[in-house]
Amino acid sequence: MNILYVAVSCNPYNGSEDKIGWNVPWEMSKTENVWIVTRRDLKKSIDKFLGDNEKRKLKMVYVEMPEICNKVFKGMLQSAKLLVWQRKAYPIVEKICRNEKIDIIHQITPIEFRAIGKYGKIEGVKFICGPLGGGEYIPSGLKKYAFRSVLMETIRKMMNVLSRRKLIKKKKIAQCDYIMFANSETKEFLLKRYKDNEILRNIQTEVVSEIAIDKKEIIEKKVRKNKKVIFLVAGRMIYRKGHRFLIDALKKIPKDLEYECRIVGVGPELKKIQRECNESKLSEKVVFVGSIPYTKMQEQYLEADVLIMPSLRETTGSVLLEALSKGLPIITIARFGGNIILDNDCAWLYDGRDNKTFVESLTEKLIECIENCGEIENKSINAIETAKKYTWQNKGRHYHNIYTNIVRKE
Repeated sequence: MNILYVAVSCNPYNGSEDKIGWNVPWEMSKTENVWIVTRRDLKKSIDKFLGDNEKRKLKMVYVEMPEICNKVFKGMLQSAKLLVWQRKAYPIVEKICRNEKIDIIHQITPIEFRAIGKYGKIEGVKFICGPLGGGEYIPSGLKKYAFRSVLMETIRKMMNVLSRRKLIKKKKIAQCDYIMFANSETKEFLLKRYKDNEILRNIQTEVVSEIAIDKKEIIEKKVRKNKKVIFLVAGRMIYRKGHRFLIDALKKIPKDLEYECRIVGVGPELKKIQRECNESKLSEKVVFVGSIPYTKMQEQYLEADVLIMPSLRETTGSVLLEALSKGLPIITIARFGGNIILDNDCAWLYDGRDNKTFVESLTEKLIECIENCGEIENKSINAIETAKKYTWQNKGRHYHNIYTNIVRKE
C-alpha cells in the first residue's frame, strides 16, 4: 500500500503534535510505502533521526512555510498560517499522488479541524483526516478561570463557527472518506450542522484518541517510595491549563493532610499562581519546578505518585499517556479526549455543574488520594495496563485496518 501523510507538525524528538505527526508514519513504514509531506524547518531533526535509525520504506518531502506567516499569523491566527502552508503543499501532494499511485492520503496533523486541507479533491485517492480536535469548549462551571481571556475564548468560538461554515460550503467534510475525532465534543460540534444524512452517507467516522506511547517507554511496575503523596502537574502555565482552578481546590484540603504538589512548566500565569500560593499559605505544599525538557520528564514521572491535569479545555493531552506509562494514575475532568482513555480503574475523574461543584469534586479526589495510598498503588498497576493498550504499535495496526478496508471498498 502507498500511503502519503500530510503532517504539518512532525518531529521525532518532540512531544505533543510533533510526536503524533512522526510516530504514526514511522510505524506504518515498517511494512508500507510511506511519504511524509511536512515543513522544511523540521528537516534537520528528521535527518538526524533517519541517520541514527534503521532504514524503512519512507520518503520525506519538505514544503517551506512562508516567513511572513511566522511573523503575521500568531496565537489565535495559527489556523490561517496552517491553511497557507496547506495551499502550498496541495500541488506537491497532487503531483506525488499522480506519479507514485498513492492509495491513501492521511492528514494526521494539525489536529485542529479548522485546518483541514482540500486533499479530498484529488481523484483516485482516498482521503482520511484526523483524529481531529478543537471543537471542545470550557465548561460553564469553569469559565471563571478564563475571565481574563474572555475575548480570546469568544474569538475562538467565532472562528470555530466560521470555519465549520466554510468547511460545509467548500464541501471539505463531504470529500473525506473517513474522519477520526479525538473527542466526542469535536465530533458533535463539527457534524451537528449536517442535518441531511445524505452528505454523511459515504463517510465513516470514529472517536479515537490521537495520542499513544511507544511500548519501550512503558515500565513494568511502579515502586512507590514516598511517605507523603506527591502530585505532579505538567504543562505550559497558561490560563486554559487550569492552574488557578487547582489552587482553589488545594485551598480546601485540610491543613493537617500531608502532600506535595509539584508544578512543572513556565508561562504567563506563573507569577500569578506563585503569588496566590503565598497569599493562601500553600507555599509549603506547592513546589514550582520550572521548565523541564521533554527528554527529562521521565524522572519527574518516576518520582511522583499521581498526575493532575486540571485543564479547562483540552483536546486530550499527551501527558496523560506519558504519566500512565510510568505507573501514575490520573486526576482529571471526565470530559474531552481523556474520557476516551481513562476510567475509574486508573483515574479519579471529576465533574461539576457550576464553579462550586467543580472545585468540590476536584478537592474530593485529591483528598481520596492523600488518605488512601493503597488505592494509588492499585490504580498504578491499572495505569500501566491502560498504557499498554495505547501504543504506537497498536495504533499502527488500527490505522492499517482502516486503510485496508477503505481501499478494498473500491
